Amino acid sequence: MEMTPKNRKHTFSNDIISNLDAVGIATLIKSKEISAEEVAAACVARAKAINPSINAIVTDNFEASKGLAKSQTSGFFQGVPTFIKDMTYVEGIPTYFGSKAFAKAKPSRKTDGIAKQIFAQGFVNLGTSSMPEFGFTCTTEFQHDEPTRNPWNLNHSTGGSSGGSAALVAAGVVPLAHTADGGGSTRIPASCCGLVGLKPQRGRLLFSELFRTQIVEIATDGVATRTVRDTAHFYAEAEKYHRNKRLPAIGLVEGPSTRKFKIGYTKHSVKHYKADELTSGVLEDTARLLAGLGHEVKEITMPVKDQFHEDFANLWSMSAYAVHKFGGIAIKNEFDKKGLSELTLGLSKRYTKTCCKRPFLFNGLETRTTTISAI
Repeated sequence: MEMTPKNRKHTFSNDIISNLDAVGIATLIKSKEISAEEVAAACVARAKAINPSINAIVTDNFEASKGLAKSQTSGFFQGVPTFIKDMTYVEGIPTYFGSKAFAKAKPSRKTDGIAKQIFAQGFVNLGTSSMPEFGFTCTTEFQHDEPTRNPWNLNHSTGGSSGGSAALVAAGVVPLAHTADGGGSTRIPASCCGLVGLKPQRGRLLFSELFRTQIVEIATDGVATRTVRDTAHFYAEAEKYHRNKRLPAIGLVEGPSTRKFKIGYTKHSVKHYKADELTSGVLEDTARLLAGLGHEVKEITMPVKDQFHEDFANLWSMSAYAVHKFGGIAIKNEFDKKGLSELTLGLSKRYTKTCCKRPFLFNGLETRTTTISAI
């Protein structure tokens, strides 16, 4: 469908934050050219104006954010508003995991480690952002509700599962928002919404409580931003709060690199799925650009066996089965399986038919154990 002003929505304006990124906003707050309270008010106004069109906010924290902005007096990103994905516990806010099965969820009594790591940087929480049920799909759509819509074109998908965060950042509501990624849930929405979406090395950030139950450690938290420098500063500041000593320090990455890299790329996915013509063209242009910068760039075959396709489907099904059968125990007690979507129930059924009575391999790891792992 042709892009028209009618099906494109955003909140960028000549208000106090204009089109500034998180670093830009934080710089003005520190210099006292603007106040954190003014920034919070501007972002809340933007959120209220656009959310009816994009359906990206699950629970707003607008009233509390006023006090949070005033009391937030430290951190590099002091006073910069953000949203937390609806799968992470934040004290005083209910967590629904994108599911009607938790429709009666009560406000949390605790805050997850990853949320603490974000707030320690000075971010002010405006609420929780939408995600598909348990992050099981790569588009942020719901069985009985309106989907989260892409602000670039309301008829297009935001991707998933961190679609709400991506939509809010792309629309200009906040410059940075929390995401989480197992099979692409940061990277896919970032791609769909024209953002920076880096899945960090696992262990760089503190795990949410949900990710501590992973049998195969594939999921980790992250952020979606509009600028590379916001992403770079986020990880530099996150490392000051918690640094995994088993990994080399990142520090602040800025300016051009003097190192030359060996870069491999492929236009095919597992099972020999091919990228479309437009995507392939952009990929080849990028490869030529990198080669022109002096890097060694080479097209390679997919370095993952086709078995990965079935492995991931098995893990996906197993996660749905665990939610279906043990959600109230493993996640929290407000769980009502009657609220589960047909997708989750179908995946759970698949597990009982194909996986439950025999072990399967996940990249060579034999397992019979169940897990709960949103992505």
